[in-house]
Amino acid sequence: MAPQPAGGNSNWPSTQLGKEPANIPMPAQMPESQSPARPLTAVAVALLLVWGGLVLLAWSQLAWKIGFHPSLYGPPQGWEFPAEQLRALGAFVALTLCGWGWGRWLGRGLDILPERAGVARLAVMTALGQVAMALVIFAVGVARLLPWGLLVVVVGLVGLRGEGSVWKGVALGRRRLPAGAAALLVLAALSIGLAFLLSFAPMDESDGVRYHVFGPQEYLKAGGIVGLPHHAFTNLPFQVEMLFLAALAFANERATQPMHWSSLPLALAFLWLLAERVMRVLRARRESVGNAEAWGFWPVAGAVAGALAPVTLVVAAWPFVDVATLAFGVASIWALCPGSLRSFDKRLLLSGLLAGAAIGTKLTAVAGAGFTGLVVLGLLASRPRKFVRLLLFVVPLMVVPAPWFAKNVVLHGNPVYPAAWGFFGGPEWTDEADALYKRKAAMKGREKTLANLPLSPLDATLFWGDYEKHNPGPAMLALLPATLVGLGIGLARRRRSAVMALLALHLIGGWGFWFFTYQSVRFLMFHLAVTAVVGVCALGWLTRARPRLRLAAGGLVILLTIAGAAWHAYYSLATNYKRPLHGALGIVSGQQYLSTNLNFYDAVEWLNLNVQPGESVLYIGEHRGTYARYPVELSDWFDVPRLLVEIRATPDNDLMIRSWRERGVRYLLWNYEELGLYEWTDFEPRFQLDEWKRYEALRERLLPLRALVFRPRQHVLVIDLSLVR
Repeated sequence: MAPQPAGGNSNWPSTQLGKEPANIPMPAQMPESQSPARPLTAVAVALLLVWGGLVLLAWSQLAWKIGFHPSLYGPPQGWEFPAEQLRALGAFVALTLCGWGWGRWLGRGLDILPERAGVARLAVMTALGQVAMALVIFAVGVARLLPWGLLVVVVGLVGLRGEGSVWKGVALGRRRLPAGAAALLVLAALSIGLAFLLSFAPMDESDGVRYHVFGPQEYLKAGGIVGLPHHAFTNLPFQVEMLFLAALAFANERATQPMHWSSLPLALAFLWLLAERVMRVLRARRESVGNAEAWGFWPVAGAVAGALAPVTLVVAAWPFVDVATLAFGVASIWALCPGSLRSFDKRLLLSGLLAGAAIGTKLTAVAGAGFTGLVVLGLLASRPRKFVRLLLFVVPLMVVPAPWFAKNVVLHGNPVYPAAWGFFGGPEWTDEADALYKRKAAMKGREKTLANLPLSPLDATLFWGDYEKHNPGPAMLALLPATLVGLGIGLARRRRSAVMALLALHLIGGWGFWFFTYQSVRFLMFHLAVTAVVGVCALGWLTRARPRLRLAAGGLVILLTIAGAAWHAYYSLATNYKRPLHGALGIVSGQQYLSTNLNFYDAVEWLNLNVQPGESVLYIGEHRGTYARYPVELSDWFDVPRLLVEIRATPDNDLMIRSWRERGVRYLLWNYEELGLYEWTDFEPRFQLDEWKRYEALRERLLPLRALVFRPRQHVLVIDLSLVR
C-alpha cells in the first residue's frame, strides 16, 4: 500500500488545488515497462544527474576547506554537572506539552485540525500551539503581569486530554517505507538530534545576545512588554521571542535555544507532507507506477534533503527565528493543498493563519504571504462567495501578526518600525541609521544587478562565505535544474497546476526578493528546502521507467543529503573553535565557555555582583545586553550609538555626566575591543566634528579613572562614575 497523507482517504485524490479529493481507484500494481520511456527523457535525466554530481564535487572541494581547528579551552579541566541544561530541558518539555494543548484547543475551536491522527495532526497542533502560546504570553506582557502571569500557559496541559490517539498515529510503522527512506529518516534523526544537543550550549550568538533574547530579558525586568529605547530591532515581530520569554522565566538563557530547535522537526514534518502533495501532482492518474511502495522514497528523500541543509541545522541550535519562519512558510502552502483538510474553506482559514504566523515570526515573510494570496485569488475566480472566502484567508493572515504591529503603532507610530521608516517615520531611527543598515546589507553577497541575478544560486552555493558565512549545502544547486523541470511538468497539467504555480511563485519571486534585499544564506532556508522537495520528486517521476537511472538518482539524492549532514557534524564537532557540544555536555563550564566567547562577559558578571538597587550601567562600544541582571542603557548596532545620543542631548560633557548621575548611572562598561573593530569605519563617521571632539575629550577624562580592566590587552573596561570629579 502506498503511503497516505493524514486526513486523506484510501484512494489517490485529485491534486487540483482547491478541489475536493475525488474517489479515484488506485491503479493496480503493473510492470514499469508499461510506463512511457522516451530516449530524450533518459538523456535529460542523465544530464541532470551529471550536473548534480559535478555540483557535489565542486561544493565538496570548497566546503571542506574549513579544516580542523583546535578548541579554545585547552585540555578538559573536569566536568560540570549540567544543572542549567537540565533546567532548560525541563522548561522545553513543559512548554512543548503546553503548546500541544493550546494548539489542540485552537485547532478544535476553529475546526482546522486534520481529522485522522498522525503526522499531519501533530504537526498542525504544534504549529497552532506555538501561535496560541505566543499570543497568550503577549497578552500577559501587555497587562504587565510578568513573570507570574506566565503560569497561565500551564493551563494548556489540560488541552491534551483525549488526544492520546495522535501519538499512535505518528508511529512510522503505520507507513510502509522503502529501506532507503527509512535510512534517510534515521540520518535525519541523528542530525536533528545532534542539533538538539548543541542547543543546550551556553547562548552566545550575536543576534540572540543583541535582541532576540535581550528583548524578552528586559520585558521580564520591567514586568511587562515595554518599549526599549534605541533598540529598533526589538520592535520587529516577536512571536517566537514570546516563547523565549517563557523559557527565560521558567529556566535560563539556554532554554531559549531548544525552543527554536523545535521548529526543525516541525519543518521536516511539513516538508514531508508537502512532498507527498508534489509527488501526486507529478503523477498522472493513468500511469502505472510499478511497485507503488517505491513512490514513498521520493517524498521522504526530498523532505530530509530539504531539512538537513547545513545552515538549517546550525541555526536551529541558536536563539534565532529563521527555522520557525521556514516551518510556518511551508505549512501555509501545504495547508492550501487537498488532503490537508477536507473542506476548501477550512484550508483557506488554516493557510491564512499559518501565513500570518510566518509574518509574526519574521517580517520578510510578507513576500511569501503575498505570493500565496495571489494564488488564492486565482482559485476564487471561478468559485461562489468569493469575498467571504477571501476573508477566510485574509482575516487570520492579518490578525495573527497584528499584536506586534499594534504595539509599534502605539509606541512609535509606525506599524513595522524600523522598516518603512521613510514612509511611516519613527522616533529614534535616523537617516544615518537607515543608510548604515542599507550599506551593510549591500555588502552581503554580490552587487544587486540583473546581470548577477542568474548566477546567484551558483555563487551562493560555492562562495557562501560572502553570504554571511552560512553554508547552504550542495542540494539546492544540484537539484535546481530538476526543480525547474518539475515545476514545468506540474504547470503543464492544467487541472492540477495550482500547486506548482504556488511553489513557482515562492521560489522564483522569493529568490528575486532575497537577491535585491538582504543576501544572506540564512534567509534562503525556504528555497533550500522547497527546491530539494520539488527537485527530488521530479527525479523520482522522470526515472519511473528507467530502473538504472532511478537507482542513480536515488543514490545522488542520498549523497547530497549525507554531504550536508556530515558537514554540519564536522563543523560543529571539529571546526567550530567554540566547541558548542563541550558547553552543552558540561565538558567546559558555562562560565568558561561564555568568558572565552563573549569578551564582555567577565565585566558583566562583576557588574551583576556589584551594581546596587537604584543603580544602572551605560554601555559604550557594546551592543549586547543579554546576561545583565541590572538596568542597562545601550543601543543596538544599527541604532544611533548610545553615547552619541547622550552627547546630542546635552551641551557639554559636564552636564552629560551630571545627567547620568541624576538618573542613577553608576558605571560605564567601555568595550574598546569591540569598538576598535569599527571605530573608524562605522562609529566616527556618524559624529559631527564638534561631537567627535566631545567624545575624545570624554575618553581622555575618563579612561585614567578606570576602576577595573578586563582582558587588559583587549581593553574591556568598567569605569566607576563616582570617581569622576
